[in-house]
Order: sequence, then C-alpha cells, then structure tokens
Amino acid sequence: MIENATIMPDSLELSLNPPISVYAHHAGKRISAGVYFEIAARFAQKVNGTIIQRALVPGCSAIGETGSRDLVVANYPNTPLTWDRICPGFAEELMR
Repeated sequence: MIENATIMPDSLELSLNPPISVYAHHAGKRISAGVYFEIAARFAQKVNGTIIQRALVPGCSAIGETGSRDLVVANYPNTPLTWDRICPGFAEELMR
C-alpha cells in the first residue's frame, strides 16, 4: 500500500493507493486512514480550511444531489471534524 501527500497552492491532498473500491477494503486501511484524518483535521483547523473525503464506495459519498463523490466532513472553524461525518466504512473501523 502506498500513501501519498500532495501539496498544492491552495490545498493538501492525502490519498491511499490502491484506492478503496469496495466496502470491505476499509478494514485494511484503518491506521493509514486514521493518521490521514488526524493530519487533515490539524491542518484544516490551523488554516480555517475544509476537509473533503473523496469516495468511490457506494454509501460513502455524497452522490445524489450534486452528482459529486466528495463528502464534506469538516469546515473550520464552524464545523470541526467528527467521526460521525466521515464515510461509514472508515467510521466503523476507526471507532472500534
């Protein structure tokens, strides 16, 4: 498994490779995902940023109203990250 961090002029992108494509894959990425969410939360809090989770697994994304696969899980300072807003697959793994 490869973890990537890409620093862009206006964002920090953290990604897991290979990507999670089915619900069962969440279990194998528990530690990596936990570290990524922690990094994202600390960074976003410092810059009053937004954390967006891009999801490929049905049930883990905001597909529907906008057609987007992006799930906004935090928007600092008003909406800090909580585990109940991340995709259910990671929430289940990180809460055990």
